[in-house]
Amino acid sequence: MVSDSGREGHPVSIGTEVVAGAVSTGAGALLGGTVGAMAGAGLQPVLAQALHRAGAEIGLWRRTSAAKVLDHSSRLLGRSAEQVIDAAAGSPESAKLLADTMFAAAQTLNEEKIRALGRALANGLRDDQARPDEEQLVVAALADVEAPHIKVLTCLGPERSLQRTSASSLRSRSTPTSRGRRPALLAEECSLSVPAVRSVLSVLERAGMAVMDGGSETLRVDKLIMEMQEELNKLTELLTNPPKNGKIPSSKKPRELKRPGSPAAPGWTITAFGQRCLNYLEDLDDLETDVAATVLHDPGQGDR
Repeated sequence: MVSDSGREGHPVSIGTEVVAGAVSTGAGALLGGTVGAMAGAGLQPVLAQALHRAGAEIGLWRRTSAAKVLDHSSRLLGRSAEQVIDAAAGSPESAKLLADTMFAAAQTLNEEKIRALGRALANGLRDDQARPDEEQLVVAALADVEAPHIKVLTCLGPERSLQRTSASSLRSRSTPTSRGRRPALLAEECSLSVPAVRSVLSVLERAGMAVMDGGSETLRVDKLIMEMQEELNKLTELLTNPPKNGKIPSSKKPRELKRPGSPAAPGWTITAFGQRCLNYLEDLDDLETDVAATVLHDPGQGDR
């Protein structure tokens, strides 16, 4: 653990002073050449003290988040934190899962994300369904997720996509469909700007939690092709079997096809992997066995 000691000669203290000196001297140079640089260098003790304080505060919340993840994981497994760490040390895969989880935990203050990371670690260490490699994918996906991403992912969830409105106003034309949810609607529901939602969606797509659904445009084109084929069949029938009296029944008259409208804006849908991550974030229990009966994964205990 890195010490916050500020005594002279301590490695952390020396590193902090070097950074502080570089920052303050650079700022002074911008203010007034050599004289300004000397003045900036004179602020070194003040900046060093500020950096020490900032480092202590940041280190505290990083350690707190990591401890919460480990605590949540141990609660799910019904074991102590020490036993969880011992189990993770049983194989390289489990050890990497623990390291990745702790690193991701140290980057966040979001309680939903902390619980989700704890569940991923617990699931990766369970004896009956030990899957550290698979849970590493969950941890990697959750590492880039924060509150805005969780909001959008929740709106993409199945319970939200089934919501409809019976209003006949402009609102009804922007309601979600089975073909996905559009950024404008997501922005409204999540209280985010449309550019922010697009940025969030790109992160979710890159992590495999959401995907752009182009099905609406596919259906639109397919429908147009079917309508054209139907009218061509009518023309073919008239050419091969022309009416004897020259009168064409209304049911057999070719009709003019309407010009297709503009392509529908693509929507976004949650993937199966995204739904799994959302379950973790919502702390939904996906464990089929009783947690109290769970045995920690230990590769060396199988033949005991």
